[in-house]
Amino acid sequence: MQDKKIYYSSLIVQNLKDYILYTANLSEWEVHDEFDNVTFTINGTRESLFNFVFCGDQCTELSIQKTLDYLRTRDIEATWVINSHMKIRDILEKCEIKHVSTPKKALLNTQNYFLPADVIPNLRLNAVNGSDLLEQLDLHTSKIFYHGVGIVSTFFRGLSNYDDENPRLRFFLVTLNSEIIGTCGLYVQDSVAGFYSDGVLPIYRNRGIDLKSKDSEVYCICYGRSIIDDSNNVIGVLLWIRNVSDCKIKAHGLELENSKLTQEVESYKNVFNSLPFPILKYNKNRKVEFYNLFYDKYVDGSKKFAITSSAHSTKPGRHVVTYKNEPKVFDFVKIPIQGSGSIVMYGKDVSDAEKLYTELNSYLATQKNLLERLPVAIVIYSKNQKLKFYNNAFIKTFQFDPKFLASYPTYHEVMLYLFESKKLLEKEDFQTISNQRHELFKKLFASYDDTMHFTNGKAFRVLTIPYASEGLLFSYEECKR
Repeated sequence: MQDKKIYYSSLIVQNLKDYILYTANLSEWEVHDEFDNVTFTINGTRESLFNFVFCGDQCTELSIQKTLDYLRTRDIEATWVINSHMKIRDILEKCEIKHVSTPKKALLNTQNYFLPADVIPNLRLNAVNGSDLLEQLDLHTSKIFYHGVGIVSTFFRGLSNYDDENPRLRFFLVTLNSEIIGTCGLYVQDSVAGFYSDGVLPIYRNRGIDLKSKDSEVYCICYGRSIIDDSNNVIGVLLWIRNVSDCKIKAHGLELENSKLTQEVESYKNVFNSLPFPILKYNKNRKVEFYNLFYDKYVDGSKKFAITSSAHSTKPGRHVVTYKNEPKVFDFVKIPIQGSGSIVMYGKDVSDAEKLYTELNSYLATQKNLLERLPVAIVIYSKNQKLKFYNNAFIKTFQFDPKFLASYPTYHEVMLYLFESKKLLEKEDFQTISNQRHELFKKLFASYDDTMHFTNGKAFRVLTIPYASEGLLFSYEECKR
């Protein structure tokens, strides 16, 4: 009897192995047999579904450990398939392998099979032989077996262009009265057919159609109570048994979904931790919920206090952070998360811009110092025509009141001063200058040369050039007679 049990168990595992290897080759996935008495497949995903490891009778702990190390290096989960009589289960437990399966499958000898007379009317099996049907198969098996969408269509991608006239592998969409009610599949090897992925959609269960539970097993909760007679002797046991297969399957599905979401969260954290600038998140109570590795590693305690304090202001401002022994300037920006009251704040690295700005200011200061020492009258106006700079030669040449210039008058007010207070401009010349000033400040992109005549008989060569981003520079040089 024991030999017969071993024979059936080995036959089931062998059919499953042939089925998986056949599909892996059909879909051009990875098949590995480099470790002694171990064969395993990798289907392009890290999940254990369809990543199978088959251990032979002579499999050793060393080959198991090598296989496990290889899978862990590639971050791949796999289902380890063993016979019920194999003695390596203790080794698998020692290696802390989670997914171990002793498959229970229905096998059929096709040589002795005949079509029964009581075929269900309007029941049809539609072969999956195209990409559209393969996607439908994937969608419906995900509802039956609670796996992630895309896993089946990925592993069985070879079926989409499979046109073998005598195929070993077939999958079907089962329809009743033209409505899809479930799926089924079979793999035939040496006249023995193994049935796979056969199940009924949840909405059609308990309607005279076979109920499918996880791994062909029924999960139950059992409550018991002893029955005591008057002499306090146990004369029986009362049991309450409840079928919780659907709950168990749903719970397993939720566990898979939770595991997937956890991995996604870790993936997002890794992305944030790889960024070369600080990121932190506040909840609606203004408490820090999350910060990335850069913020934790390079922002010291006093800076953290300053940054978190500035988060409550309208504009967080700039903070200097030492990064790899080099000071970096970060301009912090706040982004509210709609509907949650939370705020994300990140530091934008403006170190290069700050350095350029400092260098530009230094350059402008040096330039203005040079202009101050020139004997030619120099004056600079901003874009809004306000006086920005003037040298001593400008004051002496036109005898300006220093208090007047200290009020930073406009270009028009300076010309008006020369016209009214100093009486140096004719009315017509003043009108011309006033009328042309707006065009001059808006459209001057190159140097402009002109001559200005004063009422005292002097004439000045006026050179006007655009000055950096500040407006216009005017130089007044007296014309020699």
